[in-house]
Amino acid sequence: MKRAFLAVIHATAKQFAKLVNLTNKVLTNLNANGGTFPAPDPPLLTLQSMLNTLVIEMGQAKTGAHQQVSQRNETAIKLLGLLQTEKNYVNKVAQGDKAIIQLSGFDASLEPSPIGVPDQMSIKKIVDGPLPLSAKIHLGKLSNPLLAVKPKYIFIVQMSTTPLTLTSWTTVLTTGNSRKLIIPNLVNLQEVYFRVAAQNTYGQGAWSAPIGFAARS
Repeated sequence: MKRAFLAVIHATAKQFAKLVNLTNKVLTNLNANGGTFPAPDPPLLTLQSMLNTLVIEMGQAKTGAHQQVSQRNETAIKLLGLLQTEKNYVNKVAQGDKAIIQLSGFDASLEPSPIGVPDQMSIKKIVDGPLPLSAKIHLGKLSNPLLAVKPKYIFIVQMSTTPLTLTSWTTVLTTGNSRKLIIPNLVNLQEVYFRVAAQNTYGQGAWSAPIGFAARS
């Protein structure tokens, strides 16, 4: 099977220091190589803003207070989601060129090719989660069985109260385990909408159709 170099991320949302260091490296390199990467997606200012927020919240979370710790964790998930989108942009620009990938600040890994981006996800149902005011998302069958391979596939969950407004969607969970799509800290009886997409090193698949849910205490 033909192999190609791809930008990869060797950090999880729980590895705060690694996540911060990688984001700083990517910001520095993309800014220094604007001729090669003329239109970063997301914009570097967006990435920098989320990074600044995480650094502040990491300091606040040192008190051990539940609210500060929870906020830090949520921001780390959002930052990782932004980095994953940026990585996809770099892969589109690099087209398998190791040297170009390294200019971006991401690591380059030799991966089998082509697999292609994951298929569109579907949400089978949403039920009350194991925690109070939480939701558990059950996905429909994956038409591409390779989506079950871990850890090369990431599942991204976004939430919105106004699903028709594109800018209202916020990433609330990024995980490699499709069986643990649990969203905590919902508001009692407030209807929210969820959508899910699968992502691999070749890019992100299409979002599922939004599904509404209202948690009950």
